[in-house]
Amino acid sequence: PKSLRALNGRGLMYMHRGTFDKALADFDTALAIDPKFDAAYFNRGLIFIDQDRQDRAIREFDAYLKLVPHDAEALSAKGECYRQLGDLLLALENLDEAIRQDPTQALAWYRRSRTKETLGDGPGAKADKAEALRLDPAVAD
Repeated sequence: PKSLRALNGRGLMYMHRGTFDKALADFDTALAIDPKFDAAYFNRGLIFIDQDRQDRAIREFDAYLKLVPHDAEALSAKGECYRQLGDLLLALENLDEAIRQDPTQALAWYRRSRTKETLGDGPGAKADKAEALRLDPAVAD
């Protein structure tokens, strides 16, 4: 396909099936057609998270956020990447911003609770987890 939507759709299908090489190829092709096609950066970031390549995922989310500033979902995912890398202060910074941008993001609250717990902020972790569960009782599943 030469359509960005078709490439993205097929890439998502491959991604959900776990066929990451084919998904990345479709997202790469979409970006070759239009380097400002933000969805391809976001989806590549998700793939790199699944592949436990957080550094690469962060670069993809950075590229996405240049095109779509302040996107709460991308900030939350980027924060989780930093948490997994052990950079808890950058994790907290991104998760705080995600929640500022969209306070209804249950996953951002949950991720921030895990970050605070690791930092030793038990009361803060407990409060954030309670808010996450209030917003989405299945967020911890």
